[in-house]
Amino acid sequence: MRKALLFIFLLSALSATGQEGQFSQYFASGALMNPAFPGTITTINFNTNYKRAGSPDQENHVELMQGSFSYPLRRVTTKEEYFGSVGVTFFRENRGYQGVYRNQKILGNFSYVVNLSELRNQLLVFGIQGGYAQLNLSDDGYRWGSQFNKYLDGGYDGDLAGESVTFDPVWYPVINFGALYTTYDNDDYKIRDYAFSVGISGDNLNRPKIGTVEGFDAKKAMLYKAFAVFQFPIGARFYGHPSAYVLNSNGSTQFNLGMYISTFVSSSRSNLGVELQTGAWYRVDDSFIGLIGLKIDQLKVGFSVDMNATNQGLNEQVGGNVSAYEITLGYSFELHKSYRRLSNPMF
Repeated sequence: MRKALLFIFLLSALSATGQEGQFSQYFASGALMNPAFPGTITTINFNTNYKRAGSPDQENHVELMQGSFSYPLRRVTTKEEYFGSVGVTFFRENRGYQGVYRNQKILGNFSYVVNLSELRNQLLVFGIQGGYAQLNLSDDGYRWGSQFNKYLDGGYDGDLAGESVTFDPVWYPVINFGALYTTYDNDDYKIRDYAFSVGISGDNLNRPKIGTVEGFDAKKAMLYKAFAVFQFPIGARFYGHPSAYVLNSNGSTQFNLGMYISTFVSSSRSNLGVELQTGAWYRVDDSFIGLIGLKIDQLKVGFSVDMNATNQGLNEQVGGNVSAYEITLGYSFELHKSYRRLSNPMF
């Protein structure tokens, strides 16, 4: 009975939320955007995002966190060559009043790079992710009629006894796959003028089962994603990055159009590379997202505001216009001379 009750609660939550929540700084959470993305990074890389919307005392509260680690794979023959990466990604989501609905997963990642030209400036990257996810409902965020007190401002007294309800978490396997193509005119990203990248991916390709009631299986819907980004010079040491990101699941499609401007603040003769980037996304028919970030050699920090975050997931309504705030922190260890192979926006 408890499992059936959990299934009903989860099914209702999933119907309301569609897919899991998404970050506003799409490229900063690249491993979640496309499993092939870590294959374009030629350094040991740590990256984390934290996003929050609403107060825990509100039904539209959303809290997201992710952390990613990737390690590049290289071989040395007559020339050093990076041919892929391995890594791990952790994701956690709490939403609803007191974060009652909870979702978390841990994924292993492997990517493989195919060079398409002798100059090694055209790459085809494949990536696969596999791991386990958990759906759960917190048992400490509910309010019961026995706790109602009309003399209190909030109407409820947490010191009064409520019902005792516990739920068993649902565990299920996850398989994601992605591919991307990238090309550029110079290995050194500090003097690179033109670059283009495009990628496609699919999440939940195994259609994992999350519950069964009276012979009916509830399965996670597949989520298809595609992105494209182009870099071009717009002035001395200034570059434009028009971008697009599309998601589709269960017949619903989300379109995101973005534009970034980046510049190198430091001198071209300086050993310290300082890159400033600012931009915006428009989530069609929903929201504008403003972003700003700074990259100082191996350190990267970013901040964004989702100014009308009614759409936290894929075409879902969480109730009311609530802004979301997100911060990103990343660090890269360059153990060997390397170069950036994907001229994407940092965030």
